[in-house]
Amino acid sequence: MDTSEVVIENSKKIAKELGYKNMMFIKDNIKNYNPDRRIDIVISLHACDIATDMALGAAINFNAKAIFAVPCCHRELIEQIKFDDLGKFLNMEF
Repeated sequence: MDTSEVVIENSKKIAKELGYKNMMFIKDNIKNYNPDRRIDIVISLHACDIATDMALGAAINFNAKAIFAVPCCHRELIEQIKFDDLGKFLNMEF
């Protein structure tokens, strides 16, 4: 599910090229989604801004058995992060 038609069309194309079946790609906002069947797994990959939070909330509402989330950078918070304290670690060898 994504609000971008380009993302949906590219996802369909990739799934077809890889031979994946039984996958649905829906252009919509997750807050509008009302599933017509049980949702067992919710996957959220690099969902920008609050989209990860919305996916987690939806997964809880769907009573999903599993949630896989790779959050985005949270652009709205990036200006609040100070990197000065991390500077001393950037030149360290591991």
